[in-house]
Amino acid sequence: MMNTENLQQLFPREGNMPPEHGPPSQVHQRCYLVGGELKPWNGPVETVRSAICVRRADGSLEQIELGSYPTGGTLEAEEALAAAVAAYDNGGGEWPTMTVAQRIACMQDFTKQMVARRVEIVNLIMWEIGKSLADCQSACKFDPSSASNFDPFARRGLLVALVSSELAGIAEARRARVA
Repeated sequence: MMNTENLQQLFPREGNMPPEHGPPSQVHQRCYLVGGELKPWNGPVETVRSAICVRRADGSLEQIELGSYPTGGTLEAEEALAAAVAAYDNGGGEWPTMTVAQRIACMQDFTKQMVARRVEIVNLIMWEIGKSLADCQSACKFDPSSASNFDPFARRGLLVALVSSELAGIAEARRARVA
């Protein structure tokens, strides 16, 4: 029969985890992105705690602190909305007027940057939501050696998303099966 003491023994002791599977360094975000610019944040923050608990020396269980992020309010939301409206510019903004090739190049650059930080991203996801390492690695397949996971042309959904709304109908109607 499971009792409180037996249950507590299922959690690792603080400091008894292998370094390669230990919690990541804390990330305390003190800026926010709006209008393509990172702005400093001096307001309230929300602490992020892992779903995973550790057993302290006194036997108590505690969630591991992973960091914190800004908790913006109405002012920041309105600022972000105004920046998004200005960036879209009634369809005349930079992104909506890019060619499909330019959009794909942006997405490929983003993907390359994600690949470079994959280990860090996988570790953060694992600790934040308590999934296994294998599950997190599977969810973060940014593998450039696999065309089906890296090449936007091999992914119908991404290709359609990159095409402007006017061309999406044409691309959908005329496309050959991709993938």
